[in-house]
Amino acid sequence: MQTSQDIKKYYQETWENIKKNRFSYTTSWQLSRRLTELSDEIVIQACKLAGETDGIAVVALGGYAREQMAPYSDIDILILHKGRMNKNYERFISEFTTLMWDIGVNPGIQVKDIKEVTKAALEDEVIRTSFIDNRFLFGTRKNYDEFVKLVNDKVMEKGKYEFLMMKIDGVRSRNNKFRDSIFRLQPNIKEGNGGVRDINTIYWICKILYKTQSLQETVKHNILTNAEYDKLIENSEFLFRVRDELHYYHNRKYDVMSLESQMEIAKNLGYTATSSVQSVELFMRDYYLMAKTTAEITQKVINRTLAELSKKLFSKKVFSVRLSDGFVQYANTLTVESKNLFDDNPRRLISVFTYSALKGLKLADSTADLIREKAHLIDDEFRLNHGALFLKAISSFPNSSRIVSNMAKCGVLQAMIPDFANIICRPQFDYYHHYTVDEHTYLAMSFLDKMTGSLPPHLEAYQAAFNRLKRKDLLALALLLHDVGKGQGKNHSTTGARMAKGICKTLGMGLEDTAIVCSMVENHLLMSHISQRRDLHSIEVINRFASYLSSVQELDILFLLTYADMNAVGGESFNEWKNSLLKELHEKTMQALNNEDMEQEYNAVVTRRREKLEERCKLAPELFAASQMLDDEYIFSTKVSHIMSYLSMAVKISAENPIEIEVDSRQDLDTMQIV
Repeated sequence: MQTSQDIKKYYQETWENIKKNRFSYTTSWQLSRRLTELSDEIVIQACKLAGETDGIAVVALGGYAREQMAPYSDIDILILHKGRMNKNYERFISEFTTLMWDIGVNPGIQVKDIKEVTKAALEDEVIRTSFIDNRFLFGTRKNYDEFVKLVNDKVMEKGKYEFLMMKIDGVRSRNNKFRDSIFRLQPNIKEGNGGVRDINTIYWICKILYKTQSLQETVKHNILTNAEYDKLIENSEFLFRVRDELHYYHNRKYDVMSLESQMEIAKNLGYTATSSVQSVELFMRDYYLMAKTTAEITQKVINRTLAELSKKLFSKKVFSVRLSDGFVQYANTLTVESKNLFDDNPRRLISVFTYSALKGLKLADSTADLIREKAHLIDDEFRLNHGALFLKAISSFPNSSRIVSNMAKCGVLQAMIPDFANIICRPQFDYYHHYTVDEHTYLAMSFLDKMTGSLPPHLEAYQAAFNRLKRKDLLALALLLHDVGKGQGKNHSTTGARMAKGICKTLGMGLEDTAIVCSMVENHLLMSHISQRRDLHSIEVINRFASYLSSVQELDILFLLTYADMNAVGGESFNEWKNSLLKELHEKTMQALNNEDMEQEYNAVVTRRREKLEERCKLAPELFAASQMLDDEYIFSTKVSHIMSYLSMAVKISAENPIEIEVDSRQDLDTMQIV
């Protein structure tokens, strides 16, 4: 007879062998099934060692029941007994639980009397969800059959539509919590959009509505198309493969792909670098593309399911409202009168996005699909003829971010600017950027959208520049293209400027406008670099920066572009210190561009401050003598009150007192200053 140590040794050796040979499995499903088989063997052996099981059924739940085990997944088990708890039941449960922990697996064990099943499930959503997926393992089969009947007839049927709505609301809550997790550089592959939970949600919808474990049933009921089903299966296989490698990397259950783990997973999955792109960037781009597609499919499934539920739960009919230009409002969505709408007038491929934004309507899934189907109508002639309309659309503040991201989802942005397709879901493998290039761009545009609303006082300079700017379309296009050169080589600014020139030409833009956009793209990092790394009190620095600009309009565009770009990096990258420096550079450069005599102003400030110092130092000749040694640049850049404070500290320095320290709170910069 086997002992617990025998089982433990077998489990560990087999588990390690599976890990060692995991790449011999053609798909991640095969690996999951093999891990499930091993878990089944261990559970059954533990049941046999635990003693008498008459009146007890041991049931697999959740992902374990679905045979979707990852290397460190919990083994979720229901121990089902009939009748009151007796000593035999207690002995078995105690022995079995102890054995499972001794063997070294991760058991999640529930114990239920059959009579408790219905009540427990209906009172607790987590328990109810766990009961959806179940599989008999060992013991009294009759108990399991009774459990299945209860789950199907009472648990799943009673309030099933309300339960389904709870699962859909769960997706929405996760989407809000992990709103941008798809595009985060360290995504959560389980809870994030397009992750394991989304795939599970589609499976649960299928199970609850159609009482089947086969996702193909969704195709029969028009919840998924054949193409969507095939893509979902392909993406799921990839995602589960990544999850397996993530578990192996951390040697535990873990769902966040750190930058370090990404490199190892990319290597293990066979990605190789090119001359311009790292292997990890190639891997992560595949991940982002698949997660994005999975999230979109999940949302379509939810929308179609809600439409079906509405028919069954509500007798109230939803009426459509005919709008202008062939568009129709149906509930809170925008749809079209005819599938030929875009063939009849292709310019609507652009106007549909501004129209939906202005009306506050979502694009219906069918409309979005139709736009994707008709995007081929956008050719060189279309771009040339409707370039101005496109520029107007992307600069429709405060809706520019929504319009641009919706254009990208429907393929119109990539059709209008083919080069933009290269940065869709492109990762930026560093600790500075938090998002993929495209998501960073949409987020940057959202910061410009906010310029049309109410802003706090410390942002008024940006709003003033925005309101002053006459050519907001040039700002929008420059921001849209500022990172278009990424993934094309080392200097993405120079490469991007070269690409921007061709893009502007295809949109029918004039030479002057093209020059402005290209200059902004090429120099989009310049203002942040100078403001943070150069002496802004130096006239030479200001004049040199001003030499890159030919007008206040260009300065305002670069100012706003820099502000939006820095904010969209993520985290706390843009702080009050950077904000203060950026505004100071903008103000001084504006003076230079307006032909104000900066040298004359400089000399006047220095003279005025020296006079104030002399007045204040009348009764302290040692301070006045020290002030005479200060150069003009220091006098210009430092307030008189601060100079007096520093001079007072300086004269206290002696051989006996070589160090003098003062701590000052700078409320204007939200910092502590140590002198």
